[in-house]
Amino acid sequence: GPFILDNVDYFYMAKALKNYGLNINDLGYKKDISVETNLKPKGFIEILKKPLKIDTIAFKLLQKNIFLQLETILNDYYNLNITGPYSIISNPDTAFSNFDIKIQNALINFIQTSRIYSFYLEHSNISLDEIEKLIKFAKDQILNDSSDISNDSIISYLSKFNFKNFFYANLVLLKAFLELKEAVKSLKGKDINFLYETEFGKIIISDSTMPNDSDFIYINTKGSQNYNKICQTIIRICVFIDLEGDDKYELDSFSIYSEYGAVFFYDNEGNDIYKCSDFCLSSTILGISYFEDNVGNDIYDVGKFSLSSSFYGISIFIDNEGDDIYRAINRALSFSSIWGISLFEDFKGNDIYYLGRFYEHKPLWSNEFYGFGLGFSIGIREDIAGGFSYFVDYEGNDLYNCGTYCISSAYWYSTSIFIDSSGNDRYIGVEYGLGAGIHIGIASFFDLGGDDIYMFKAGPSIGSGHDFSIGFFYDKSGNDIYYVSGGIGNSIANGLGIFIDHSGNDSYNFTEYYLSCGASQSLTNQREYFGIGLFIDVSGNDSYPSQSKCKNNSFWRLGDIGIGYDGE
Repeated sequence: GPFILDNVDYFYMAKALKNYGLNINDLGYKKDISVETNLKPKGFIEILKKPLKIDTIAFKLLQKNIFLQLETILNDYYNLNITGPYSIISNPDTAFSNFDIKIQNALINFIQTSRIYSFYLEHSNISLDEIEKLIKFAKDQILNDSSDISNDSIISYLSKFNFKNFFYANLVLLKAFLELKEAVKSLKGKDINFLYETEFGKIIISDSTMPNDSDFIYINTKGSQNYNKICQTIIRICVFIDLEGDDKYELDSFSIYSEYGAVFFYDNEGNDIYKCSDFCLSSTILGISYFEDNVGNDIYDVGKFSLSSSFYGISIFIDNEGDDIYRAINRALSFSSIWGISLFEDFKGNDIYYLGRFYEHKPLWSNEFYGFGLGFSIGIREDIAGGFSYFVDYEGNDLYNCGTYCISSAYWYSTSIFIDSSGNDRYIGVEYGLGAGIHIGIASFFDLGGDDIYMFKAGPSIGSGHDFSIGFFYDKSGNDIYYVSGGIGNSIANGLGIFIDHSGNDSYNFTEYYLSCGASQSLTNQREYFGIGLFIDVSGNDSYPSQSKCKNNSFWRLGDIGIGYDGE
């Protein structure tokens, strides 16, 4: 521990497994499968061996401390042993003596920390040409799913890249920004026009001057604004802060986006509208991108690789309060690939999340969307491990609507964790979601309260493991409704699928009766060992299709090692 799951959940899992002659240790994979894949995180292999370790990691991520969250991922998963303090001792400077001492110190500290950050970027063990190829490869994968730069070249560059120093430098600069953000809040509503030149660009603190591409730090103190150019960062550092007003952001692509650099954005209050195309609103390739909207009922309408998306870097998106609408094409709302870390956090409000705009899923689904978000991570099959995606919505009655590969899905040595803490929520998708691990991926889903509706057109979905993967689903409380053609705690092609509903009077609906509700379908002639499908409903008066073997208050077995248990 500590755990999100209750002790009784572990008790019922152990009881169901014992009925089949197994125990919890039998859930893990005994060895790594793909020896040719590179850059595998140590934590990924450990979870394969002990799948319920995902419960402990999820608990730590739920603690609402950004540095604890990042340390959990960087240390427990990537094994980089990065710890604080993340503050530096800055030297005195009289450049900002017109401001109170707290603002003076925060500005000086951020400038001097930026120098340290730039030093780390210049000493990353790879050349500028190799950096440019890493960036091009990522863009090619995002836009075209392929690149003329070879996988072997990318492996070579990343194998010598100093990820420990790189991520540590990002955390140090993040700490300096968060202190600056808090310090300048006292300037809200003030008439001011201040300009200062640095080696990184201009510092502008103003009630009227608009931002431009040469800004290092831009702070707007009052009024509602229309913005169209913000932090289009390539190998540099940018800070944008807006302290008040109902603002409209109609942005170009590559806005609030970092490319071997750092971008930090903060909007303090107002009902804001954000529109942009691709690569925006907290996305990064080989850098850090931080976005925070504090208060307001906001609308987000974006394209691809946006709203917390990362490739070998850190993207953080935070919305603190408001009834918000999120719409993206795909690769958004916590998307990651090759050693990317994506965190998306919405703290309060009744929110709507939507992925998809164009039918791009032919021939499998001719009229559906790729989602690739709401907690999705992907590697390069056979060759390179993927990233780590974390999505959490803490409060509100929320609606999630996506296509395929979404709401916690992972593919090829990648991990996703999705948590909705409370509210009566609606989840709608097509396939590979709600805790669906695919082709050596680890996907986990937690809903901790509310009367929820889960509706996916097809499986593997809702706690399903496919092809040596782990799919984990947990609903803690509420009278819930489930629908999928085939899924809900199932294993396909030697995967591990775990489904647990802790309490409530639940309705289970599915049509593939022998591939659902604790079922296992293994490729015994092609693989070394079986997969396991595990379904647990701890308590409640539940209903199942009459044609299925699943019954209230009973054990059942389905397929090779498919185990179901409805406890009470």
